[in-house]
Amino acid sequence: GGADLLRDCHRHVLEEADRIGAVSVAFPAISCGVYGWSPAAAAPIAVAAVREYARTHPESGITLVRFVLFGPSALAPFEAAVSVDE
Repeated sequence: GGADLLRDCHRHVLEEADRIGAVSVAFPAISCGVYGWSPAAAAPIAVAAVREYARTHPESGITLVRFVLFGPSALAPFEAAVSVDE
């Protein structure tokens, strides 16, 4: 369900990006809005998924991941999630 599905969505996108040789990926706030997730709930999951992928796929050619968001109310939770030390 919920968090696992959201994490897997990010992971699958990164896998596909690697498969096609992409070096950068841009994510929207996946599942926020119509699917009911708040950015505050989605951001830590999204950021953790990207970090986990980078850690477990050191051979990845992806060098840039961006979260492209719709304003300060979405940006703030993602900035907070990125600033959390692992």
